[in-house]
Amino acid sequence: MSDKSTQISPARRAAWEVLSAWLAAGPTKGRLGSQKRPFPPSHLDPRNRAFARRLAEATVQRMASLDPVLLALSKGRKPRPHGLHAALLLAAWELLFAPETPERAIVHEAVGLARLSAKEGGARFANALLRKLADQRERSAWQSEPADDSPVGDWAVWYSQTPFLIERWLAQHGPAQTRTLLDGCNVEPRLTLRTNARRLTRAELSEKLKLVDIETEPGFHPLSLLVHGHPAGLMETSSWKAGDFSVQGSTQTEIVDMVQATQGERILDLCAAPGGKSTGLAEATDDGASVFAYDENQKRLAPLKAELERLGLCSVSILTSGTALQAEVNRQPFDRVLVDAPCSNTGVLDKRPEARWHVGQEALDRLVKIQARLIRGAASYLREGGTLVYSTCSIEDEENELLARSLDGQHGLRLISAERILPEPGIRDGGGVAIFRKGPAQET
Repeated sequence: MSDKSTQISPARRAAWEVLSAWLAAGPTKGRLGSQKRPFPPSHLDPRNRAFARRLAEATVQRMASLDPVLLALSKGRKPRPHGLHAALLLAAWELLFAPETPERAIVHEAVGLARLSAKEGGARFANALLRKLADQRERSAWQSEPADDSPVGDWAVWYSQTPFLIERWLAQHGPAQTRTLLDGCNVEPRLTLRTNARRLTRAELSEKLKLVDIETEPGFHPLSLLVHGHPAGLMETSSWKAGDFSVQGSTQTEIVDMVQATQGERILDLCAAPGGKSTGLAEATDDGASVFAYDENQKRLAPLKAELERLGLCSVSILTSGTALQAEVNRQPFDRVLVDAPCSNTGVLDKRPEARWHVGQEALDRLVKIQARLIRGAASYLREGGTLVYSTCSIEDEENELLARSLDGQHGLRLISAERILPEPGIRDGGGVAIFRKGPAQET
């Protein structure tokens, strides 16, 4: 008899394995992959890597919508073990949210995955449940969009979001804007490229990619290109290998601009991993500034060395310890410091699907303490008259302008400006940015 597990596509199996591990860890702590076991796995070809990522991430995004459907179909019976649950969730997402995929392939492979984790009993259970769902693939058969005055729980199911964030956003932004934000959390994220202006123009990069059948359109930032679809071979193109572009969202490129770095300056990227803003600062100054990249998580900075070589940049120095950082400060304080701080990521929930399940008041309070500590440290690294730019990928006020205002006048810092940017799906990410100057108030 043939091994039925060999009939499961490698992409679906990879998505199932990482989702099973994520469920075992628990939504409030789980992550899709790790440094030891990166996801998608490197053995997959580019096309399967892209599909596995999309399948796993979209399923995690829609968890709070999918589980009620599965419970309704199973009459309240929660699927166990985690492998069976993962197989059902992946299939339910495809059946409800990927209408272009043939239902036979979805059900067949889900049953195979259920068999791997729960033997023949699990396979029969999955088959019966998913065939019922396949008969009614329209989401409207199972759930309805909530009215403005509907209970928050109904909003949480429809938009697959935590009641905590929904309540906050309704209070701050009102129903219409909150719906826009919630819809944006669940769109398929678009890949944005930052043109290496040292090598070519944005239009030239677009034409170069078009020659290898990769279609793009201008993004929000003058250096940004939005990629159509998810071309599997983008990182295999000659343009990538030659350093013509990096992957970076328009908002992040805008923040690099706000640093206003110039040639000859000493610039510290304090929370640098994985290094996109460090390379952006080097390119913005035509490799003519001294950029220092430091991160408390040194392992996350490991890829930066290869990126610098790919992009042909010589002006970025990687600081490998807190001792090395302090030695540079002692030698000469920095002219500018960028603090792109760890945050709740609520401005990029389309790109970071697990993050929505990690956000709560306790987590926010903990992050604000970390952010304040980083700003205090950055102030001590800065020369008198120097500039500190603080940024996040969050749209929560306490991580942005409220924190910035609370530090105005402390540690020698004067707040120059603070703003939040709400996300515009497919155009720009959400986030916040504040600019401080070190030293007494001066006429400008």
